[in-house]
Amino acid sequence: EGVGVKSDLEALLLAAQTGKGAYLIDEASLYALYNHAATKNLILDGVEVFRLADGLEHPHVELTLTPTDTHRIHAGLNWPDRIKAMNTDLDVMIAETRKIGGEFRFTAWVSNETDWI
Repeated sequence: EGVGVKSDLEALLLAAQTGKGAYLIDEASLYALYNHAATKNLILDGVEVFRLADGLEHPHVELTLTPTDTHRIHAGLNWPDRIKAMNTDLDVMIAETRKIGGEFRFTAWVSNETDWI
């Protein structure tokens, strides 16, 4: 699964810049979106986490990364370092989903520097 071509990444990036976000993407697509956004000096700074079970999306709010919290936590970092720090945040979040087990999907948003600094 996941996105493989640049047009798919651009579509994800455009969606992630809207209120709806890049909706219910898999783990590979989440990391691809993070990496693609970073090449454009954008930060993936909001992620909602859902476990798929019984045909439903079960939110895991304890794993959700909100832009307000993300930027508060990394307030002392310059913009490029915030982007890098988000990769670590994603790794921690993904590790937690693996501990829980099951199939997960993510809705993600990106921001640019002028939104926060």
